[in-house]
Amino acid sequence: VEEFGKDLGVVRSGWCLGCWIDCARVSIVWYVNLDHSLGILADVRGIVELVFFPYGSSGDDRHPPHGEQELASKMLQVQSKRFYVDVKQNNRGRFIKLAEVSSRKLDQQVKLALGCKVVVVGLGGRKSRLILSMNAAVAFRDHLDKFVKFFDGLASGDEPIVSENGQLKSEIIVHESRRYYLSLKENQRGRYLRVSQRVSRSSSGPRLQIALPAPGMTQLRDALNELIDKYAEGYLNESDTNVELPEPKHVRAENNKIFYFDVGHNERGTFVRISEVKQISGSRSSIAVPMSSWGAFRDVLAELQEKMMATKGTENDTERTIKSDIKLEHNKE
Repeated sequence: VEEFGKDLGVVRSGWCLGCWIDCARVSIVWYVNLDHSLGILADVRGIVELVFFPYGSSGDDRHPPHGEQELASKMLQVQSKRFYVDVKQNNRGRFIKLAEVSSRKLDQQVKLALGCKVVVVGLGGRKSRLILSMNAAVAFRDHLDKFVKFFDGLASGDEPIVSENGQLKSEIIVHESRRYYLSLKENQRGRYLRVSQRVSRSSSGPRLQIALPAPGMTQLRDALNELIDKYAEGYLNESDTNVELPEPKHVRAENNKIFYFDVGHNERGTFVRISEVKQISGSRSSIAVPMSSWGAFRDVLAELQEKMMATKGTENDTERTIKSDIKLEHNKE
């Protein structure tokens, strides 16, 4: 530690630069008292694993899902924010993950864990992420290019039409069962692009979102261009965009439950995703039924309903018979 600090010429007043770590793409500098450096550094490995590695390359778990592989990653520094563009692959195909990373929570965790002076140089801690299939990434890249040109026009003197909520331009991308909302806005801190993703095409589904300062749109577009050109070949299904899908439906049931029916399409065919949402807890579970099985599902439900209605009718007849017998006995008395 001392030699490392001397090499950088920062040893002074009994303090030195303890280390520079770039793990999980989090750059941090901490200062330690030389008298206690050995004791502190003995705990560094455990602290690093606890605080940094759970976030992974773009804010994911330390151990990726089984069978998931990272093929490439790019980091974008836009003003005070960091964004990661990762290309990943699993048994379902290739996809791109966009992550916005924030430093506040991680800064507090590191200060508490190390018990010494901490200066966070980079950004750590997950804030939000979006998932795009390769087809969705291409559509997103194309729309993003339009936003870049629109923003460049504003810089050249074009007068923007600003809505009441500060919105300058917006677009919606619909892909399979997901919707992506792009909205260029401005507030007192400047102009930014908000990108949100709704997993379900139903209007009440949850949203994930990132907020990109407008000057960073060009960086993101160029990064997507490079990654798509290199990794999308063989993973683009041109027919996906030509499939007309019906609007989503929903059914309100007892016990504050809602069932959503969203039709989607991918390289394996057309399917309906049936999601159960509990309004009180907000919990969600879903199944995907391929189109080839819809008729069988319908027949089974119809059969079950018919049998239950017959059972209910038998129960009602039995109940009426019992009541009639009781009434006759009462009249005899």
